[in-house]
Amino acid sequence: MMRIDTLLQVMKHDHQLFEPANVDQLQRLDQMGMPCDLVYFYSKANGAMLHRTENEGDLPYNGAFWQWYLLPVDEMQSVLESGWSHTNSPLHQLHASWYRLIDVQNSDYLCIDLSIQTEARFLDTFHETLNNVGYNQIVAKSFTELLEKLVASKETFWLSGETGYGYV
Repeated sequence: MMRIDTLLQVMKHDHQLFEPANVDQLQRLDQMGMPCDLVYFYSKANGAMLHRTENEGDLPYNGAFWQWYLLPVDEMQSVLESGWSHTNSPLHQLHASWYRLIDVQNSDYLCIDLSIQTEARFLDTFHETLNNVGYNQIVAKSFTELLEKLVASKETFWLSGETGYGYV
């Protein structure tokens, strides 16, 4: 968890961290099956605002606008719960285990896919195509990797033309 601690120090200085999650919120993450590095992060900060920006379409927080919003535990919900999943989608059943994690400020989210018991995948879910097979890019294979990429980049790195780890 040393990498998470290092990221927390950077985020504390350059971004906005929320107060740590409480015991009930951490238990909810465990019950959802969230990976250890994510639960550890939330034990230190119940979400964050990353990369202050002047774009007025972004979410205002503490009098500023931010590029990305790492959701607090109480705001996390599955794509199925969010209402974005279509019942006729071949991915509809999987959407119950895709949790919205990062609001990218344009009706799209980076989600954690917990459908595979042995690993988590982090997906770019575009609200217009998330119901289509082959359109949800795997942008990271761990929460730590995702957080490192988000902290290091003010741009939407997953749109840079790199293929990441494939598509779901």
